[in-house]
This record gives sequence, structure tokens and C-alpha cells, in this order.
Amino acid sequence: MFNIVTKKYIGEANIWILPIKEKYCMDKLEKILKKNLICTENIYVISNELEKNKIYKYMNLLKIEYLTEEKIKKVLLINILKYISKIQKKDISNIELSILVNNISEINMFLIEELSKLIKSVKIISLNIHKFKGLEEKLYNKYGIAIQFSNSYKKSLEKSKIILNLDFSEIEINEYKIFDRAIIINCITDNIKIKSKLFNGLTINSWEINFRKEIIDKLKTDQIYYNFKKLILYASIIEKEKDILKMFEKIELDKVRITNLIGNNGYINKKEIKNIDKSLDKNLKKE
Repeated sequence: MFNIVTKKYIGEANIWILPIKEKYCMDKLEKILKKNLICTENIYVISNELEKNKIYKYMNLLKIEYLTEEKIKKVLLINILKYISKIQKKDISNIELSILVNNISEINMFLIEELSKLIKSVKIISLNIHKFKGLEEKLYNKYGIAIQFSNSYKKSLEKSKIILNLDFSEIEINEYKIFDRAIIINCITDNIKIKSKLFNGLTINSWEINFRKEIIDKLKTDQIYYNFKKLILYASIIEKEKDILKMFEKIELDKVRITNLIGNNGYINKKEIKNIDKSLDKNLKKE
């Protein structure tokens, strides 16, 4: 009634409960955020209920920083590829991988290097190919690894079976001719949808995870486990770690595993991943 934010401090968790249980309160949300959050230096984690109410729109407007899934999705990319390979009963090293990337951020460069060591065929699709020359030389001179580069809107992705999107927008992706049975793994915050009517592949926009029971028990003790996605909760845990290599070591230590893939229409059944692989094999035999 009085637009008062309830603040709880439980263990290491600072929980701020916003008074927006009723829809009419959303009209007052901007005022509540301005009064309580705009002057702080915290990074906020949005609960499931607040996400449904699209609170991030107001937070973006007021430039209030909040945690997204982007970093955690990138940290778990190799796990996703292993998950898909296991379902398809293939060796991960034999994957043919195309990576959509423009930004030479530390985590993007780290991922490209690690994926290039793990997978035999890696192709970089970028508007800024020249920015990756240093990494190309490092991989070739130090490890004897050659990676491909391309930016042809017609040819870059027309045969790509697995596509990783590190930072292309939906508009940018849809400018390319995409293989109609591709699996696209999307790492940006916004969901992407392929506009082509010929596209009959899979778009993975997010995933569900599980991790060590001790961590889950701690989150339950802090009374936050049931109100947030596990993925975003774990993202808040590794956000404290600034060293990228240690982030990857931590997900191994915490026994993080993929439990479900999520597309534009909800959960992606494992059979869909198997069947798309069978369809690819049949098409290749016909060719």
C-alpha cells in the first residue's frame, strides 16, 4: 500500500522484496526503483516473479545494473556441446562448429581458444575479422591449430550444423542464409528466432542446470532457492570470480551439469536433438 521495499539480510544474501504483487502496483514501480536502487552500486538478481512482470525494462530505463544469463551461458558452452554430443553419440572433437562473434572481450577470446583446442573444425563469422588475427597467429604458432574465417551472408552458415552465437543480435543473425537443420546455441540475453520459413532446426536460448547439494542447501537456508532460476542463482555465485580460468575450474568443482535445454517453445526434447542428427545423416547420404 505504501510502496515500501522490504529488506532482509540473511547470511551473505541481501534480499529486497518489491511491493508489486498486484498488477496496478507496476505503475508505481519506476518511482520505487528510483528511490531505492538507482543510487546503489549493487548488481541485482531478478526473481522469477519480477522477471514475469518485465521489471528489467524499468531497470534498463534507469540504467540499474542487474545480472543476466549471458556470462554463465558462455561459461557453460563446452558443457552444452558435450551434452549435445552425448545425446547424438558423437565425439565432441568431430563437431563442425561456426561461431558468431564481433566483440573481442576476454571471455569470447578465451572461449574461441578453448573450443579450437577441443574441436577439429572451427569457423569464425565476424564483421571484425581483422580483430582476431592475433588469436589466429597464436593458435597456429603455439598449437598448430588453423581456424577458418568468413563473413559471406550467403555461404558462411549455409552448411553449418552447430552454430554458437556469442554476441550477434537477432537482426544480424537473420541476415545470413542458415542451414535449415542447424542447431543454434544462443548466448545473448535476448531470445533469438530465425525468420526463414525454411528453417526447421533447433534454437537453444537457455538451459537448466543442477549442482552440488551443499550449494543448494545454502541457497535454501538463505530463503532464495525457490524464487529464482538455478541458472541465474549460479551466475550470481561465479560473478564474484573475476578470473575466467577459475570460473571454469569452479563449475567442475561444483559439479554443474546440464539438465534441460530451452528453446522458443519451451523445453527441447532429447529426441528432437537425436532426430535432427538422423535427418542430417539422411540428407548427406542423398547428396
